[in-house]
Amino acid sequence: MRFKPLVLIYGAGETATAVAHRLFRSRLRVILSAQDDPLTLLRGNAFSQALFTNAFEVEGVTARKAVVTEALSVIERGVIPLLTAESRSVLDVLNPDIVVDARPPDAAGSLTVGDASLVIGIGEGFCAGEDCDLVINTTPGHDMGRIIYKGPVPPPSEALPEFRKTLIASRGGLFIPRIRLGQKVDGGAPVASIGSEDIPAASSGIVSAILHEGVEIPPGTPVAEVDSRGDENICYTISDAGRLLSGGVLETAVAWVADVGGYQGPVAG
Repeated sequence: MRFKPLVLIYGAGETATAVAHRLFRSRLRVILSAQDDPLTLLRGNAFSQALFTNAFEVEGVTARKAVVTEALSVIERGVIPLLTAESRSVLDVLNPDIVVDARPPDAAGSLTVGDASLVIGIGEGFCAGEDCDLVINTTPGHDMGRIIYKGPVPPPSEALPEFRKTLIASRGGLFIPRIRLGQKVDGGAPVASIGSEDIPAASSGIVSAILHEGVEIPPGTPVAEVDSRGDENICYTISDAGRLLSGGVLETAVAWVADVGGYQGPVAG
C-alpha cells in the first residue's frame, strides 16, 4: 500500500496556502488549521478567504471549511479541509505524520519536537533542534527558502527594494474598503476608510492586498498593500516567496518519506 503522509499546516494565509498548494499538488494529504481570524491582507491568494465564503480556490486547488470529524473524507474528495478548531485538539484527534507552522510570527503558537514525526517551523520565532526539527528561512535574499537544520532564522544581510507599501490604520473601528483588490490607485488617493478617516495610498500601483469589508480592527492594524509593479495577476497567484518557502517544506517532507520508507506493506484483511 502506498504511503501518503498526513500533513497538518497551522495557518491559512499566503505562506500556509503556498505550502498547502505545493504539498497537495505533490499528492500528500493536507489539512489546514486556522482560527477564525478575519485579518488576512493577501486574501486574493490565501485559503483563509474560505472563512468568509466557505470554499476558496487558488490556482486550481480548493480549500473548504470543515469540522475535524469530516477532515479525512474531505481529503478523499480532492479538497483541502480548513479546520477552525483549536490547533492542539486538531493535532490530538488527527495524529498527523508532519506538522508545519506557517502562521505569521505574531500569530505563531507553541511547537514541540514530538508533535509529529516531522515538525517544521517557517520563519522567525522557531529554533531547529529545540521547538521543531527544521526551520525554513524566510529572510528575503539569496537564502530565502533554505532549510535550517540547527538554530533560528538568521537576520537579513542586505536591504532589498520594496515593491509593496503597507498601509496602517491609525485608529480602530469598522473597516470599509474604497477600492477593490487588484485595482490601480494613485498615490494619495483613498483606499479605505474607518469612520470619518480616509486611509490614502502611500504610492501609486495595484492594491495587492486589502482586508475584507466590514471587519473590526484595532489601531495599528495593517489594512492594505499597494504594489508598484502594477501587475494585477500578483493578487490572485502564489508569490515568489511562497513558492520558495513551499519548496523548502516539500524537500523536507519528501526526504522524510524516503527515510521512513516510501511504501508500507499490504494491510491485513
